[in-house]
Amino acid sequence: MSEAPMSGAQFRREVGTDPQRWAREFLVAYEAAPYDAVRTAADREAFVTQWFRDFSEAVRQEATHGA
Repeated sequence: MSEAPMSGAQFRREVGTDPQRWAREFLVAYEAAPYDAVRTAADREAFVTQWFRDFSEAVRQEATHGA
């Protein structure tokens, strides 16, 4: 795990598409998120959606351009 949580985009650049590592880093980032960033259901949904978006983009890029 990283010392400071990374965004999904940062993680994509550094790690690639390993789902286990993505899940682990997501949990670190979610736990470290400021309360105001994940206070409401809509905030939590946006946080998770961005990670899914970043992961799916990483997978697409890997499939298109190679790892």
